[in-house]
Amino acid sequence: MYTRIKPIAIILLTLAIGFAAGFISSGWIVKKRFENMRKIMDDKAYFENFFSEMANADPEQMNKIRPILETYHQEVQASQKVFFSQMRERSDSLRLQLKPYLSEDQIEKVIQAMHFRGRKRKHQRPEGFPPPGGPPRPE
Repeated sequence: MYTRIKPIAIILLTLAIGFAAGFISSGWIVKKRFENMRKIMDDKAYFENFFSEMANADPEQMNKIRPILETYHQEVQASQKVFFSQMRERSDSLRLQLKPYLSEDQIEKVIQAMHFRGRKRKHQRPEGFPPPGGPPRPE
């Protein structure tokens, strides 16, 4: 009887370890990509270095295109500020429209789920929300 259980247990353990390793590595890869994009968009020097490496530009070419990159970088930062300002205004408008019908906690959960996919500002999950990457589970 134990001869049948041992191979099944080994297979199940291997699957569980593989699932856990895949889950952890997937989260790490996604986080790393977002951090790189944030660096590119926030730090002008990093953006120029990134572009220089990707385009394989020599110093003379970089001197000629640096003003173009600076203008682009400024425009991207300005558009990000406008975007986040608009999102904040929409969120405030939604909050005001929902206020007569829902409690403050319910409104906050709805807004968090819609705009931040379950994350609070400062990258914290609200209480009761599942970790990123999975659908909500019924309780």
